[in-house]
Amino acid sequence: MSKDLAKLSGGELSADIIARLQEVTEEERSRIGASGGGDVISINNGKRCFVMPNEQETDEFEALIVDFAYRNEYYIGAYNPKVITPPACFAIAPSAAQLTPSENSPVKQNASDCATCQQSQFGTHISGSGKACKNTVLIAILPPDEAVLESHDIWVLKTSPTAIRPFNKYASKVSQMNLPIGVVRTRFFFDPDTSYASVRFEALGIEAECIDGVMERKEEASKRLLEEPDVSQFEMPSASK
Repeated sequence: MSKDLAKLSGGELSADIIARLQEVTEEERSRIGASGGGDVISINNGKRCFVMPNEQETDEFEALIVDFAYRNEYYIGAYNPKVITPPACFAIAPSAAQLTPSENSPVKQNASDCATCQQSQFGTHISGSGKACKNTVLIAILPPDEAVLESHDIWVLKTSPTAIRPFNKYASKVSQMNLPIGVVRTRFFFDPDTSYASVRFEALGIEAECIDGVMERKEEASKRLLEEPDVSQFEMPSASK
């Protein structure tokens, strides 16, 4: 067992526990990218706080990551916070490398993968700096408490594009310790060095006894994360018609 793993666990882990953890890690490792509903954790940028589904506000929280998925969304026209509109094109996949525009996208922006799409290149955003397509990570979480893993609702956090690289780096570091990310007590907080609310991640310890409870909820979490947005009300902006 590596020094990092020993430090994170707070002590020695038995051989059977280590084997069980490593068994679950491999599938996650291959998916990690390069370094709305009542279940959604939203972010209040003005207050720099998380707004939990139970309406509690907090500047940080701890949880177990049950699963994660990558999601791209492209909207035509300038963003208007007062008008909620469906994306013109979107993609959702378990790994960033698998992202391709959904066949259900109202206006597909690329015939192949998202990586080669013109809207996913830096400098295409209306502001002239970032990408026109919004890249995010969706993270399904549960409380780090074995007693409630079966009954607690799965909550979903949607990160900003600036959190993708930190998440990939964090998930890779956990994987390198031969741990599935679901047994690591993760601290979610905001980068203190940015003026906007950009999520960061910190490993606080191992909750090895939670592995079975987390894995039993993983299929449910994956299904939730891969749900496609409702685009039935999509309308082409008048200026673009």
